[in-house]
Amino acid sequence: MSESRGRDVEVWKKLTANDLGHTGSHQAGIHVPKQPEILRFFPMLDEESYNPECEIAVRLEPGGRCLAVRYIHYNGKLTRDGTRNEYRLTRTAKIFRTVTALPGDLLRFRWLPSGEMEISLHHDDASRGGPPRPCADDSSPKSATGSSREIGSSNDWTVIQVVLPLRTERE
Repeated sequence: MSESRGRDVEVWKKLTANDLGHTGSHQAGIHVPKQPEILRFFPMLDEESYNPECEIAVRLEPGGRCLAVRYIHYNGKLTRDGTRNEYRLTRTAKIFRTVTALPGDLLRFRWLPSGEMEISLHHDDASRGGPPRPCADDSSPKSATGSSREIGSSNDWTVIQVVLPLRTERE
């Protein structure tokens, strides 16, 4: 596991209509920008192979339902076997149906000590007909487990470094 995949980093994604398949496009899953802070969060892929991919075990919160997503680098443009050069998370439709995701909602990704990725959805009340939530609640990219600071962002993605409180010997 890379050092940035430890307990001190979370990645947040503001969902778009395209991410959720609401636009009728033929794209699959969530586009992952090529920003180093974001790519380091995900598993390393064999960039020498054609369209390298891996399956990631995810635990969906609340409820703890276990699913799997696919992380892939469509690299045909680089290998001259296609036109794309993009990273994506696919097999996400079941997650979005389970949590009733809408455009504007935030997905939080974090690694668990078990090696699974935890994904939780934080609703944007404005997209659901209610008033927007203030930034001080859990719908904004920050962690409930400690203080945090943004260390990178790109498009609708934000990387948060979480500073966990020090544990004493009694804990």
